[in-house]
Amino acid sequence: QAVARAAEEGALNLAALRALPREFALAQLRTIRGVGEWTATHILVRGTGTLDELPVAEPRVLRAIELEYGRADVSVAERWRPLRTWVSILLVSNLEARGRWVDPRDRALRGKRVSRSSSSAPASAA
Repeated sequence: QAVARAAEEGALNLAALRALPREFALAQLRTIRGVGEWTATHILVRGTGTLDELPVAEPRVLRAIELEYGRADVSVAERWRPLRTWVSILLVSNLEARGRWVDPRDRALRGKRVSRSSSSAPASAA
């Protein structure tokens, strides 16, 4: 509700967010109730159409890199410039499609997977 209210009040003006330095834009987004680092990054990257940012606040991106490259080293993403955002999205989509997006070290999500019908919320394992 707070995000919807912020949008109605103009706080999510994409042109204004694009014009700000990244850290200022993220700080402004985090002032919205319920918006932390992960959500602020998603709003900024996906909402403003950023093409070349590696969304490291997204644990699935880190997990995808680890699975695809055999190590959790974000430096591999340098080769993806100038489309790091989109390569990240494709890697996560691939990981999700294979049912492997959950990091096994994350005890809170262990035993859960993403439902193919809804990629936004974990579903109980069958």
